Amino acid sequence: MAPHPSAHPARRRGNYIPRSGLAGGLAAALLASGIAVAVGPAAASAPPPAAQIAPPPPVSGPFVEGNRTVRKYDYSKAIRESVRVDTKIDSDGNGKNDVIAVDIVRPAEAVRDNVRIPVIIDPSPYYSCCGRGADSEKKQYGSNGVHNHMPQFYDNYFVEYGYAVAALDLIGTSRSTGCGDVGGRDDIASATLVVDWLNGRNTATHVGGGAAKADWSTGSVGMLGKSYDGTVPNGAATTGVEGLKTVVPIVGISSWYNYTRYAGMVTKKNYLSYLGTYVGNNNGVCTSRFNKLDQQAEDGTGNYNALWAARDHVKDAAKVRSAVFVVHGQEDMNVVPVNFSAWWQALEQHHVPRKIWLARSDHADPFDYRRKEWVRQLHEWFDHWLMGLDNGVMKKPLSDVEFENETWQQDASWPLARNVPVGLARGGLDGAGTGSGTVTIRDQAVSDEDQVSGKPTGEQAYRKVFLSAPVARDVRISGHPSVTLTIRSDKPQTPLVARLVDYGNRKVFAGMGKGSGEECFGGRIATDDGCYTPRPATTRNAGYAVFGRGWLSAEHRLSLNSRTPLKTGEWTEVTIPIMGTDQLVRAGHQLGLSLLLSDQLKMDGRSRGATVDIDLARSRLNLPTGQAADIRPASAVTVPVTYGPPPVLPPTRLLAP
Repeated sequence: MAPHPSAHPARRRGNYIPRSGLAGGLAAALLASGIAVAVGPAAASAPPPAAQIAPPPPVSGPFVEGNRTVRKYDYSKAIRESVRVDTKIDSDGNGKNDVIAVDIVRPAEAVRDNVRIPVIIDPSPYYSCCGRGADSEKKQYGSNGVHNHMPQFYDNYFVEYGYAVAALDLIGTSRSTGCGDVGGRDDIASATLVVDWLNGRNTATHVGGGAAKADWSTGSVGMLGKSYDGTVPNGAATTGVEGLKTVVPIVGISSWYNYTRYAGMVTKKNYLSYLGTYVGNNNGVCTSRFNKLDQQAEDGTGNYNALWAARDHVKDAAKVRSAVFVVHGQEDMNVVPVNFSAWWQALEQHHVPRKIWLARSDHADPFDYRRKEWVRQLHEWFDHWLMGLDNGVMKKPLSDVEFENETWQQDASWPLARNVPVGLARGGLDGAGTGSGTVTIRDQAVSDEDQVSGKPTGEQAYRKVFLSAPVARDVRISGHPSVTLTIRSDKPQTPLVARLVDYGNRKVFAGMGKGSGEECFGGRIATDDGCYTPRPATTRNAGYAVFGRGWLSAEHRLSLNSRTPLKTGEWTEVTIPIMGTDQLVRAGHQLGLSLLLSDQLKMDGRSRGATVDIDLARSRLNLPTGQAADIRPASAVTVPVTYGPPPVLPPTRLLAP
């Protein structure tokens, strides 16, 4: 295993990467305005031949009927085994190589039938500290040291269809030994070394002793999970490890820089040591390693450096040899949407087979908000990419996007539009022209979203809202917006904040709820029944909805690698990247762009004291829509606004399970 990334800082300098290399939608917006991102040698830019990313040969067995798998095996009779997969990593420096704990459930009848089967892995640091799923389930073990309860429905359901399911403890967590590195190479090796074992390229032992061989496995592996569990599959895919046929990242991180920063804005400080300690085995041995990560993170500058390059999966998308099924919530303020949009753009650039779900949810699993359809599509996806069945899944719509009232739209592509310029007139958005004159924003402390996005009436010194007239028909915004501004500041540094807002009465997402009763999936045993309470999304009435959010540290307008202070009193062009989005401005509603210098969401809300002028003739909203002609400036601003409680946002300190 390669040493920790801090051992090679010089290898992360030099070359510029292509537009999707660093952070997809974020990098595209930054590079469009001339912002450079130097991260060292880029991955090979040539797309892989299609044959290199292909499903395995079809599996034959009693659980295959035509082009689908059917329930043939008995979950209650399944083989349950706990193994320790070997590594060549000594992350805690105790002179012993670390081992990775893996708990497996597989159908016993497959051994009887002499049928090899594929494996679905959920790699997680959370199996002991926090639990998995909405019910926070933890692994449970019998007196023999072998598990008798595996969190979530995957084993209950898929084992009966001829799959093995494995729950993997990341290095330094739960029953694995060593120290984690919070998204780094050792975290990823935790997963890829298990893929190697399933393909006969690595060794393992049973928890009770004796060599453990995966001679029951076809070697075809799928990897999935939510949050941190979905982040590791992204990283594993970029290694190109043989046998990893598909990954399914659910609200997963694609770049840890984009998780703890945003375009130079530091949103989480001392975070790597915090998270490493939170999920780790907490024996004190790993403290110095975690503290070193914090030192290398450069919280004081917000710069992208070697540490973040080692945790940036987007820049390595050219190495991916796995199909990718991306799932994300557009209201996720924990793993913010730039993580899906960055990853998606890079996968598209390198022609990786892919599919996407975008929900009107926060940091949630589709098993909670669209349960039956999610299980159906996930099953179909695995039947193709792990069983090798020609079920036509790749000929079906590429994207599923949720709009209001839990309605879903399927499309053959995503995003649906490229950016077109929309002018900023005084107080208005103009899809057919540009503005003139200047407006001024004076920084002021803000404490809630209403101050940032609400009340689009009257003059407010701390922000400017540019409004369209009510649109005559529904306008779809689908892609990666940004705002290009020509500014003049009286301070050498200031944050810049943008909100893309729909004004008009509507129902907005208000968090995941909890229903009544239980729904059961697959087989059961006394200690693992596979039954879960419905958890539908909740809504509230509001007079506006935030469609997109963006931030920029003005010092990072030229490069994420270093800071360049503004020259006070001089005009400068900057671009604020807005996170990827897919939304409908309903007929009769107005689209608004709110610009200000502080917010309470990714900043502390306090004023930095800057005053910024904006030259409207040289500024624009870059809007992904095919209907720019429908965006006309508002002649008079009279928008009814209904206020309810502020949006319920998850804590941003913790990468929530």
